[in-house]
Amino acid sequence: RQHWKDLVGAGGYCAMLNGCRNTWMVLMPLQGHQVGLSKQGIGLAVALMRAVDASITIVAAGKIMDRYGKKAAALPTMLLMGIAYLLIPLSRSPESLICASVIYALGNGLSGGIVNAFASSLAPSHARTEFLGLWKMVTSLGGLCMPPLFGLIADLSGSLEAGSIVQAVMAGAAALWLIVLVPDSSTAAAREPYIG
Repeated sequence: RQHWKDLVGAGGYCAMLNGCRNTWMVLMPLQGHQVGLSKQGIGLAVALMRAVDASITIVAAGKIMDRYGKKAAALPTMLLMGIAYLLIPLSRSPESLICASVIYALGNGLSGGIVNAFASSLAPSHARTEFLGLWKMVTSLGGLCMPPLFGLIADLSGSLEAGSIVQAVMAGAAALWLIVLVPDSSTAAAREPYIG
């Protein structure tokens, strides 16, 4: 029963995290085109975002999870992602979109490796393979479902901004889900090494 709670709690959070990640990679180029970025400009903006993301992961993510627990990284991740999604309707220039993308990258960088970290710390020793298989299935659902949902909302509303606001709400819901349903992992983080 505890393992199902872990799958619903931490697994549900990671599913929403993956959904927010995948949806951003759909939204950002579309919004870039809308604000007048060239194809090369969009590519450079994505590269900058990835560079910030990777830098934060290398410098801070593992240290925060090891010292303060996974929730200490997971909560600001969703808050920063939510802010980035809320900034999309205000992004009317390439500079403002890049600013939103950097905020997103800061949040995403804080959670670098967190899906694997949750999985490795929660998987029971007597049923590790079965748990990890179910974990992969649960955490993949967000990445599969949220980008098409974003596209549907954007099509029905005729606006990327409407889809972005819904994603911001989803990020807020993920933060609340984390607070309510995922137990504090600071003790576990102290016992187990971070896996990136």
